[in-house]
Parts: sequence; C-alpha cells; structure tokens
Amino acid sequence: MEYLNIHCTVIESPEFKRSEPVDRATWLCLLHYCAKQENGGVLADCVNWSDREWIEVCGVTLAEVSRPSRLWRWMGESLEVFGYPHKQEQVVQQKRELAINASRKRWRDSASHPTPYPIPDKESNPIPDQSPDAMGSDTESDTDAENVRDRINDRKQDRNAKRKGKEWKGMEGKERGNTSVRSTSASVEDDVPSSGLTRASRLIGPDNPNHPMASLDVILGARGFAPRSSHDEDAEAERKRELIRKQAEASRG
Repeated sequence: MEYLNIHCTVIESPEFKRSEPVDRATWLCLLHYCAKQENGGVLADCVNWSDREWIEVCGVTLAEVSRPSRLWRWMGESLEVFGYPHKQEQVVQQKRELAINASRKRWRDSASHPTPYPIPDKESNPIPDQSPDAMGSDTESDTDAENVRDRINDRKQDRNAKRKGKEWKGMEGKERGNTSVRSTSASVEDDVPSSGLTRASRLIGPDNPNHPMASLDVILGARGFAPRSSHDEDAEAERKRELIRKQAEASRG
C-alpha cells in the first residue's frame, strides 16, 4: 500500500494511550513497514534479526522491539503489530486485481484484432462515382479552368501595376534629389495649373513642362507663349543673315 490508513479508534484505544512515547514511535515504524509489504501486520521469522537488520528494514533498534508493549506481540518467531488496517489492505488488493484483469483483457482483444480500425464495408460506405458523367462534362471543366486562368492573369496584372507604381515613386525621389531639376520643375509648376493631377502624374513624360527633358517649346507653351513654327525660325535666321551683311558692309566702308 502507498498510504497508511489508521482508524481513529486505534489512536483512542487503551493500548495506544497506555504506551510510552518510545513504544508509540516504534509501533508507527513497524506499522509503516507492514503496510508497504502488505503482510497482514505480521513480520515473519524476524526473531533472529540483528540490531543492524532492524535498523535497515524497519527503522527501529533491537532493544526497542525487545521491550514488552501492548502495541505488538511475539508469536513464536514472528512479530504481530497492533491496529493493522486489514480491510484497507483487502480493498487495495481487490482494486489491483481488477486493474490487472482489465489490462490482460485489453491485450487479448488487441492480439485477436491486430487492425486498430475495422475495414470499411463497400455496401455501407460505397466509393463515390468517379465517372465523367458523375464528375461533370468536359465543357464545364474547361470553363472552370478558363475562369481560374483569368483570375490568375488579373492578379498578375494587378501586381505588375503596383510594382510599376513603386518603381515610379523611386524615380520621382531621385529626380527630386537633383537641385537643378527641382528648381526648374518648381518654377514651371508655379506657372502651370495642376488641374487636379498629382505630381507623379504631371511628371510622366517630356511632353509635360515639369519634366526635366521637356523642350523649350513645351515650357513656353505652358507659360502662355505660342510655340515657334518653322516660319518663325526661317525669319529669325534671315534677320541674323541681314545683320551680318550690314556689319560686313559697314566694315568695308
């Protein structure tokens, strides 16, 4: 037994109350040893034990056990301890036997049925039909496949659009880092109305006046000047030639 169950009537008995404290301590040690061994409260063939054997086995000395006491008595070569819980020992042994029998039955059942789970019956659990008629026509499967491909392509396009937006933000940061470009774009941006567009949308290409590679005609057009035509360029070239001719004649005269 793992627990020593002592009834209160044992502690209140005349045998216990009339005993000396040394006898009470010796009796408790003897009772503890008998409970561990489940020997019915009898130490068999212990009359010839030495003092060291009594100390090692029961935790008492030979002199303490040899004292006359009401808490134990000698019966030939054996020692009987008073107040041993015989009923509690029987209960423990019965429960142990029941547990052993249940364990043996469980092992016998597992040996007779090595498969832990029964094999499913085809009649009670029929296998689902895998034929094309049951699974659906080829047209339906092709339609589903096309829908899946369309969704995949849409997701790819969305990711590419987001990636391009992130790349353009990085390019915008680099352009903003340039002092000359920043000053030029800022001056032009003050003159050109935004018309509700963001900065990133206005810096898309060289056709916008805010772009660093915008031509002079685009910038002048944004500021309200009419763009120069080929006729204007020819007239300006003619004026330059006329001015050079006049300077040459003045130098010869």
